[in-house]
Amino acid sequence: MEPKETRGRRQWGEFRDIRDLVGNSSLDLVSWVHRGAYSGDIVVVRPSTGEVLAQAPIPSLPAEKSVVYGSIDDAAVYYATSPGEGVIGDVWVWRWAAGAAPQLSDRPVADVSGDIWAVEREYRIDFENADGTVLSSVHSSYGDRTAFGSGLSPGGRFWYAPTYDLIVETATGAAVKIERGFQQRYGWAGPEELTLIGPGISVCSAITGKCEESFKSMNTMGYRILSVGPIGQLLTAGHPVRNMRILAGMADSPAQMPAGTKGSDAMVGLRLQAPFLRLVAFTAAAAMIVGAEGCTPAPNPPEQPSASPNPYLELEIFGKAMIERGAPAVLIHVRKDGQEWSQAIGVRNLESKEPVQLSDPVEIASVTKSMVAVTVLKLAEEGKIKLDDPVGKHLADFDGLMRPPGPITIRQLLNHTSGMPEYTPDVFASKPLNEVLGTRLSLTERLSAAAKTPWTNGPVPETDYSHSNYVALGMLVEKLRGRPIGDVIKTDIIEPLGLKGTSMTLDGPPPPNMAHGYLLIDAKLVDVTYPAYQIGSPSGGIVSTVSDLNTFYRALMQGELLKPATVDEMKGADASFYGLGLWRWNDACTNGFAFGHPGDILGYGTASMTSTDGNRQVSIAITYPPAPYVEGGENRLDAEIVDIAQMTLRDMC
Repeated sequence: MEPKETRGRRQWGEFRDIRDLVGNSSLDLVSWVHRGAYSGDIVVVRPSTGEVLAQAPIPSLPAEKSVVYGSIDDAAVYYATSPGEGVIGDVWVWRWAAGAAPQLSDRPVADVSGDIWAVEREYRIDFENADGTVLSSVHSSYGDRTAFGSGLSPGGRFWYAPTYDLIVETATGAAVKIERGFQQRYGWAGPEELTLIGPGISVCSAITGKCEESFKSMNTMGYRILSVGPIGQLLTAGHPVRNMRILAGMADSPAQMPAGTKGSDAMVGLRLQAPFLRLVAFTAAAAMIVGAEGCTPAPNPPEQPSASPNPYLELEIFGKAMIERGAPAVLIHVRKDGQEWSQAIGVRNLESKEPVQLSDPVEIASVTKSMVAVTVLKLAEEGKIKLDDPVGKHLADFDGLMRPPGPITIRQLLNHTSGMPEYTPDVFASKPLNEVLGTRLSLTERLSAAAKTPWTNGPVPETDYSHSNYVALGMLVEKLRGRPIGDVIKTDIIEPLGLKGTSMTLDGPPPPNMAHGYLLIDAKLVDVTYPAYQIGSPSGGIVSTVSDLNTFYRALMQGELLKPATVDEMKGADASFYGLGLWRWNDACTNGFAFGHPGDILGYGTASMTSTDGNRQVSIAITYPPAPYVEGGENRLDAEIVDIAQMTLRDMC
C-alpha cells in the first residue's frame, strides 16, 4: 500500500475495507485499520505529505468484530473493538513509534484515548490506566452501553453519553448538559472542547456546555469527527469507512476558492453566505488530498481515473459487501432527473435460491409511517380533522385506554412528540419469538400493550419515536373512513400511483416473488417473511419494492398526493430530524433537506430518500444476514443503509 506520486498529489493503491480511522491534527498523524475478513494491517500516515510512517499486521479479528473507537499520539495507536452487536470490546495497543507488535487487552473497554481507558462496569464507568489502575469512577445512568462515542478527551478527562441531549461528565462525576448532541458522531477539538455533528458541526465547551455552530450546513450524515485542528481542519471517518474525508481551508466566499477547484469538491453541504470548507475525499484508487493552512491554493487535481466511470460504484461496492457479509439479497433503485440505475443481487429465498429481481417486494417496516401520514393529512385537507385536535375528540376510547398525562393532539402523534410508551417491548416479552411473529394483533391489542407502561413523558418538546403513535393514527383513519388502514392506503396512494408491488400484509402466504427475510432462533434458521404479527399494522405492515418507494416519495414531494402547503407542513421544522411522517436529512446539494424514511424490522432493512423536488432519489433494501434476535430488534446494518443512501444522494449533485 505504498503511495505513488501523481502530478504532485499522493495517490493510494486500492484497499478493500477500512474499519476505523483516528487522527491527531496537532501531531499531523492519521491511523487506520486496513483489513480483509480475518487479517490486515494498522497503518500510520502523515497527512501533510502522504508518507506511510509505520505499518504492522493486526491480531486475528473475527469477522463479526469491527474496530469502533481509538486515538493516536506520537508513540502509540489505540483501537477498541466491537464484539458484534455491542460496543464493548478489546483494545489493541501498538507502540508504532517503537515498532512494537500490537498487543491485545481483554478488558470491557467502552472507549480509549491514549493511556486512559474508559471501562464499563455495572452502573458505572471506571477511568483506568493501561495497566488497570483505576483513576476514578463515574455513575453511568445515561442510555445504554452503545451510547459512548469517542468519549474521552485527548487527556482522558471526560466521558459523555447521549440522551435527548448530550451529557458530559468529568472524571469527578460533574455533569454538563449540551443541547446540540443528538447524534452519536463527535470527537475532540482539544482537552476541553468537543465537536458535535447535528444539523451542522458545532464546537462546544465541555466545561460550560456552550456551543458555537462553526460549520452550519455540513453534509455530516455518515461521518464521525476524529479531530479538529487549530485552523478549523476537520478529519472525519465514514461508516462503513470506505473513504476518509479531510475538510480544510476556511474561505469567506466562493470567489476565494482555490483556482481549478471543482464546485462539487468545494461546495458540498455548505451555505454560500457562510464561511465554508473545501471537501476533499479519498476513496479506493482515488487521490488523498490535504488542504493547506488558511486559504493557500492547492495544486490542480489529478485527472480522474478512466477505469471507473460508473457514478454509482460506491453503491455497487456496498451491495456486494452486504452479500459477502451474508445478506441473502440487496435491492437498490436510483433516479436522477428521469434517469434510472438499479442493482438486484442475491437470492429471493435461501430454499429455492432463485435470483432476486428488482420488482421483488420486501417488508419496508417503518417506511409505512409515511404512507399512514398521507392518509391522515388527507383527512385534514378534507376538513374531517384538524391536526391540533385532541385525539380523544375523534377516538372516544383513546384517553380511557392510554391514560395520557394530558391532552394529546393528532400532530403530536404524527411527529412523535406525544411521549406515548412503545408497545413492542411488552409484546416481544410476552411469549417466545416464534409465537409473537405468528400471532395477529389488533390495533387495540397493540395500544393495550403500550398502556401497560405508565405514560409519564409526554407531551415532549423533541421527537420521542414510538410505533404506538402510528397505531393510534391507524385507529383514527379506520374510524373516520370506516375501512381497514391497508384499504385506505390502497385507495389514497397505491391505486392512484399504480404501485403494483405495494400492499398491506394480509392473511395468507406472502406474494410469490417476495424476497425472504431470516433470523436465527435457538441456532436454527427461521424464515420470518410476512409474519402474522404485521397484518394490518400501520406502524410497519406495508410490503413494497424499491422502485415503488421512489415513485411514492417523488409523487409526494411533487404535490401529486397532497396540496403543496400540506407537504410543506409535513416536512417539519428545521430544528427536528422528523416532520409529520417524514425523516429529514441534510441535503448537501441544496443546503436544505432530503426526505423519506428508514425501516428496520426482523429480517429486513430499508431506507428511501428523496430530494425536496423529487428529482434525486435512492431506495435501498436488504434482507439482513441471518442472525439471532437482539432485544429491541434493531439491526446495526440499518445505519449503514442510511449512510450509503445519503452519500449517494449527495453524489448526485
